[in-house]
Amino acid sequence: METEEEKLIKAIINKNNDEVKLILYNSNKNNNTLNINKKDENGKYPLLEACLENNVEIVQLLIEYANKNNIILELNEKNEYDDNPIHGACLNDNPEIVQLLMEYANNNNILLELNEMNKNGHYPLEWSCSENNIEMVRLLINYANKNKKYFEYE
Repeated sequence: METEEEKLIKAIINKNNDEVKLILYNSNKNNNTLNINKKDENGKYPLLEACLENNVEIVQLLIEYANKNNIILELNEKNEYDDNPIHGACLNDNPEIVQLLMEYANNNNILLELNEMNKNGHYPLEWSCSENNIEMVRLLINYANKNKKYFEYE
């Protein structure tokens, strides 16, 4: 039997925003809080999948759900490819998602891991530079400066 968390991940991967909304709504309505940080058997979890799928709306919904249910999202958790949500947003050249993640991190005293390399050898800043995404580069550098985080590369 598929859990609600597994259904949520599947709906995110299938880009079925209406199904995601319904799962989250029913969870709140039934007072049955989902573990939205839970990984499935393949190591996938909702926030990272939403970032990898480049789905701003779902990222916003997950953040709202987490805030409403006093859940601290795992912003630095990695998948089997060593991607974390910031990697997912940067690989998709999506500064809007990066901004949402940074705001959430700041509001919850979480320090984002910007110096993590994924298994393809990419760092968030390096990837954004290679894609000439000036807005993303600015966001990452400003975040690093604000949080006294220095970029380190091998």
